[in-house]
Amino acid sequence: MSATGKISYCVQFLNNETASIPACQLQKICHKLVEDFELDRFKQSTVDNDRRRSKRLTKRSDSSSDETSSSESDDSDDDQQPSSFTTTRSGRIQTMPKSYQQEFHTKLNTKKDRKEKYRKVPFYSDDFIKRHSIHCFRCYKTGYPNGSRNDTLEVSCGPTRQRTRLLLCQTCSLSCHNNCLPALNDHCFDTQTGHYTCVKCKNKTFDCVGCQKIIDKTNNKVLFRCKSCFRPYHPRCINNDLYEEGDCHDCATFKDRQPQSILAQRKNSENLEELLIKWKDESFRHVNWVSASWVQALYTTLYAYYKKKRDDGDSEPKKGRYFPIEWTMIERILNVEWKDKNKQQVKRVFAVFKDTDYGDAIWDEPPAEDEPELYVAYKLALERYIRATKVKPPQKMKQLIADIRRLANAEKYESHELKAQPRYIEGGVLMQHQLEALK
Repeated sequence: MSATGKISYCVQFLNNETASIPACQLQKICHKLVEDFELDRFKQSTVDNDRRRSKRLTKRSDSSSDETSSSESDDSDDDQQPSSFTTTRSGRIQTMPKSYQQEFHTKLNTKKDRKEKYRKVPFYSDDFIKRHSIHCFRCYKTGYPNGSRNDTLEVSCGPTRQRTRLLLCQTCSLSCHNNCLPALNDHCFDTQTGHYTCVKCKNKTFDCVGCQKIIDKTNNKVLFRCKSCFRPYHPRCINNDLYEEGDCHDCATFKDRQPQSILAQRKNSENLEELLIKWKDESFRHVNWVSASWVQALYTTLYAYYKKKRDDGDSEPKKGRYFPIEWTMIERILNVEWKDKNKQQVKRVFAVFKDTDYGDAIWDEPPAEDEPELYVAYKLALERYIRATKVKPPQKMKQLIADIRRLANAEKYESHELKAQPRYIEGGVLMQHQLEALK
């Protein structure tokens, strides 16, 4: 170990040359060699410690009483118990006495496995299956509602169980694999009929997102519940085609986009609250009004932060806008992706928008010509980018250098040299170094 605390190894090569190599470099090159060396050194140190301990105990036994010697022999037996060792990724060896392992680690496995419990879940009809999602709302994978061969009646739940059936909720359209459910889920199954009810529907009342009316769970109609945001709908308030995939209209529309910030809020024509969303990795040209219940269900922290920092009520636009229009106008283009090899059609640009920082630069599509304010700013930035990428060297470079040298030597510097303080500098006398600096 060096004075700075870094560990290095003295290595002898096949040609009998030796060199000192840092431990971090040797670990990358010869990890097995370092591991064997540390293992041998550990074994040797263990043997040396045992020898010193035995000598020390022998001396004590000769000079002490029988009672003391007996107690020391017991201690030596405990100290001399064999130890186990493990090697970490960095090559460091960790040791652990066997007595420690027997005292603690053997007790970790004393818990017996829970006895596998089977439940009889009735088979589902085809009409009932059509009213449910084919994807598990926990792992988003498909499954078989009645088993792979339509013959699985008894199921066992728990993460360690075999996947056999896709259990369908009796109240809503959610589905879940038997091994995606926890083992302790007796409250989710009816003890008499064996029907499964998801935790979202159990002992809860909720309003329909579409009509804002309370959903009646006793009418034996399967309501639609989105498998992503878990918002419920009446069957009449949702398109039947959404049942199979399991995603509501908002989740299907914005599934590949993530909100970055909330800019404003308002009430739509149906008196429902909407939020103006600025999306992550997208410019302010692509903001959208989104249902507030959807944002609250999926992005609870963002919604709570927005509500905390502002008062209730709709946002008041300034000049018909909720944010400056300059944030949508391109100021400078840093890179361009072209559609063709001739570089005539632009696919997208990596741009900095007006009144924003360079750290907020983002890839965006060029604005359309029917947006005159945005398109004019884009064309100006694109022309500047093209001029900056096309550098033309000046022609007749040698002749230009010769002309500059000729003009520089045409008149001598001594004719312009200041030998005395100028008259326009008054109020004192310049020192020599000040006069030289003035020259």
